[in-house]
Amino acid sequence: MKTYFRITAYSREHDISFIIDSVNQYEQISDFIGDIISKCSILEGTDSTQFDDGNIPKADPDGDCYILRACMKGRVKKEDGVISINGRHYRPHKGR
Repeated sequence: MKTYFRITAYSREHDISFIIDSVNQYEQISDFIGDIISKCSILEGTDSTQFDDGNIPKADPDGDCYILRACMKGRVKKEDGVISINGRHYRPHKGR
């Protein structure tokens, strides 16, 4: 399995937002979202063909892993189509 997904989520309980990548953990993005949604609100969820890296390049998918790319206190906001957390940013749904 060669999959790469990126999710931006918010936990109301802990008042934190984060960007997390999944490498070869799920066959479909909906499975990844399903695991996270029980604990957090999903703000964005895309596969590697749907987002521009911004300044968060895709990790080398060597094995199966989760990668926490950025986190912050509070709820992240998308501005001009860009998700930005503590200086790390990417554009989900490229071409839109």
